[in-house]
Amino acid sequence: MSIFKTVLYLTGFVLLASLPFSCKKNQVLTGTKFEFSRDTIVFDTVFTTIGSTTRNFRVYNNENFILKFDEIRLMGGESSPFRFNFDGAPGILHENIEIYPKDSLFGFVDVTLSVNGTNLPMVVTDSIRFRSGNTEKYIILAVWGQDVYYHYRDVSEGVWENDKPHLVYDYTAVDENKTLTIQPGTIVYFHKNARFIVFKGSLNIQGELDNEVQFRGDRLESFYENIHGQWYGLRFIEAKQSNIDYLILKNSVMGLQVDSTGTSAPDYTVTARNSQFYNISLFGIFPVAGARLKLENCVINNCGVASAFLYAGGAYNFTNCTFANIGSQVRSTPLFAIRNHFTTDGITYIRPIDEANFYNCVIWGSQNDEFSLDLLGTVNFLFDHCLIRNTAIQSGSSFFNCIWNQNPNFENAPTNNLNFVLPSALNNNGNSGTATSADIKGTPRTGPDIGAYEVQ
Repeated sequence: MSIFKTVLYLTGFVLLASLPFSCKKNQVLTGTKFEFSRDTIVFDTVFTTIGSTTRNFRVYNNENFILKFDEIRLMGGESSPFRFNFDGAPGILHENIEIYPKDSLFGFVDVTLSVNGTNLPMVVTDSIRFRSGNTEKYIILAVWGQDVYYHYRDVSEGVWENDKPHLVYDYTAVDENKTLTIQPGTIVYFHKNARFIVFKGSLNIQGELDNEVQFRGDRLESFYENIHGQWYGLRFIEAKQSNIDYLILKNSVMGLQVDSTGTSAPDYTVTARNSQFYNISLFGIFPVAGARLKLENCVINNCGVASAFLYAGGAYNFTNCTFANIGSQVRSTPLFAIRNHFTTDGITYIRPIDEANFYNCVIWGSQNDEFSLDLLGTVNFLFDHCLIRNTAIQSGSSFFNCIWNQNPNFENAPTNNLNFVLPSALNNNGNSGTATSADIKGTPRTGPDIGAYEVQ
């Protein structure tokens, strides 16, 4: 045999000998070696008739050949509240699906629940079955559902009950000469950009200690727990006397915004007690254009611009409040500011400040300068037994027994725990003649301490 023929013969033998092995990965077979990126998909609380976010998973082929799934089926069928999309195709049944060796495909699931006619949360389950030959494996689906009261561009009055949550789309409003009362323990969820407006009416929020009223965004996944800017905020426009007790408002663009006034001295447009405002994009407390605002035992923290901006005149009476700004948001502005003027078309207007009294309050943040007074003309104001952080230390009769630049030693301000631990400059340094009788947690004041919390 010639050398040329020998080489051809050996080459052909090698190719033939390797052919079964090189083709093995191109075989299409059923198999057992497949797994999921997650074997259970759980949705947090989903409101009835409102769709959930979409969750994804991957199916991995660990075989050395092309793996065939005879069928992939949403077991609940057409009646299932879950919707299923696999490899880009929707449907409850997918047949003869192939995955190349060591490769994977994506699946997507979301859910919409029907009204269940009860006020209690419900649990709904289903599963997705993957069948390859005689091998069956399942992904379990579960969702916690909740009926809600819906508010969409409506006018609210009377009483909001607390037997199930309220969900606001776009806005809800208390109209002129109407009154709305919100019961203790009521949870109000706001969809993206939704707002609560009180226009020439009255709002009474009747939260209680350990049974607070909550205003928050409607994204319930844990990732959104502390994300600001999820809804717009609570706004009063020329409102009548309104009272807020034990409200937790968080994750909004604005916190408590009070525009102009429907009241006159000695009444206040809004009186807020024992309330908390957290994780807000712009201003936590924003009275503007003559608003009259009274705060007692209130806590404001982690606001993108300022925790309190008192703008363009009005009346302010704040006692034992904690104005802090320590959190995830980056800012360059002081957390507490008062300005009594504004400029329009080149003309500066001064609005009178009828009252500006701050008793036993904390003004402390992550910057060296957290306090700003921008006042034109003569303004009478008083900071009495307050703790303030600012490079420029103020003196005179308007700052009575104030403490400057001593760390209050908050317990955990980045997580909105504005209680304090000893030793602290807040301890026993308040004015007993002006302090609230008890702190935000109902603890009697004996020192008293500066700020919303009293340490025993």
